[in-house]
Amino acid sequence: MRRRTYSLRGEFDLSLAGLNEAIALNEKNVDPYLERSQFLYSRDDYDRAIGDLTKFIERKLDHGIVYTNRAALGHRKGKYDSTIADYTKRIEINSKDAYCERASAHEKKGDYRISIAVYTVRI
Repeated sequence: MRRRTYSLRGEFDLSLAGLNEAIALNEKNVDPYLERSQFLYSRDDYDRAIGDLTKFIERKLDHGIVYTNRAALGHRKGKYDSTIADYTKRIEINSKDAYCERASAHEKKGDYRISIAVYTVRI
């Protein structure tokens, strides 16, 4: 995969171009969206990374780690409502680890009672 080699060599523009090309060739293939979201995250381009994760989710539902990744980006952006929704979906898919992150997002919103309740459920 050329784009990975470009990235390893520090040629990030070429790596991104390769990811864009892979998506353009087959928009139904979700893997390049996930890979590009990780690349964009590493470049602090959180909004575009969230967009790619959303496209991934729309095409491949119930892939838990993607909800966790998108929630983490939302948390960084201060989008606590969407963060909470994504962690809730992650919990529904079967990950108890997301309880703490969801509680933290409630804390950031100032919803301390809800945060304590979520932490209590985790215990």
